[in-house]
Amino acid sequence: MRLYLYKARAFPLFARFVVQTGLHLASPNNLIYEYVPQHLEAGFASGRFHRMPMEVAMDLIGGQALMAIARLEAGDAAEDYPEWVVATLLRALGVPQKDAQRIAFAPLEPVAMPEDSLLARATARAVGQDQ
Repeated sequence: MRLYLYKARAFPLFARFVVQTGLHLASPNNLIYEYVPQHLEAGFASGRFHRMPMEVAMDLIGGQALMAIARLEAGDAAEDYPEWVVATLLRALGVPQKDAQRIAFAPLEPVAMPEDSLLARATARAVGQDQ
C-alpha cells in the first residue's frame, strides 16, 4: 500500500486517473482481487489479523486506498501520510499498535519505474504539454 501511495504522489497523472475512475476501478477483474486476498487469508490463518469476511477486509483496503490517493492528489497530505494510512489499516485488521507502527514506518526499498512504462511516458507527455 505504501508503495502504491508513493507512486500516486510521484505520478500525479496516475493519481488523477484513480480518483476520477473511483469505484469503477474496483471491478471484479482488477488484480487487487487476485493478489490481496491471499495475503489477507495468510494473516487470518496466522492469527496476525482478526478474522472478518473477506469482502469487508477488501472494502476496507480498497476504500482507504481510493480516499488516500484522493488526498494525495489534492496535495494536502503530510509527508508521512502513507505510513499513517498503512498503520491505521493494520490496526483495523487487528495488528497491535506498536507492531502496526513498526511495520508501517519500516524503510522500503525504492521501486524504479522503467522510463518506457506507460505511466512514465504518459507523465512525461503531460508535463511536456503543461509547459
